[in-house]
Amino acid sequence: MKKLSSLFLILIVLAVSGCASDPAKRKLVTIEESSRMHPTAEPLSSFDNFKLADMTLAPSVQTEPEKVVVAKRLDVKLKTKLDPLISNWNAKSGYVQAGRTVEIQPRVVSLKVVSVTSRLWIGAWGGQSEISMDLILLDKETGEEIGRPRVQRATRADAGGAAALSHGRAGQRLLDYIVDIAYQYLANNYKEAE
Repeated sequence: MKKLSSLFLILIVLAVSGCASDPAKRKLVTIEESSRMHPTAEPLSSFDNFKLADMTLAPSVQTEPEKVVVAKRLDVKLKTKLDPLISNWNAKSGYVQAGRTVEIQPRVVSLKVVSVTSRLWIGAWGGQSEISMDLILLDKETGEEIGRPRVQRATRADAGGAAALSHGRAGQRLLDYIVDIAYQYLANNYKEAE
């Protein structure tokens, strides 16, 4: 019995330590991933107005209610992170009514999040959670697409017990990574004239 409770305690410690998202690692991954993406056709600072459109979902995501729920959580996180950035850019340019506008259209192309229950029962065989999202940047005046980076990330499958004890934090971190990479990409491509 003592060995069993010691094993259980070790599993809890491993789960809790594995759940903590290392901010330094996330920042490094964010910078690395965003710098690999193809830059916008012109610097975003050459536009006067910026607008974040509502997130759209590919048909394969729309048809599964669980995926729609995760996509809605991603949309809320994305808006929370990008709204201050976009507001700042609009304030810098004075939001010119007749000026050039960039509309940022996030679109979830694919999404798979392995549930805690699945992870508990089938462990690593449940596969990995992953999200792919396009950030479509349109020049509203011309209709021209000035950028379409694909932001994608996957989480490794944890062992069943550790994943179950984490209460879905790996999926939460996955959303955070996607949002942070999208933010960094936009910030990288807003180059002010020197």
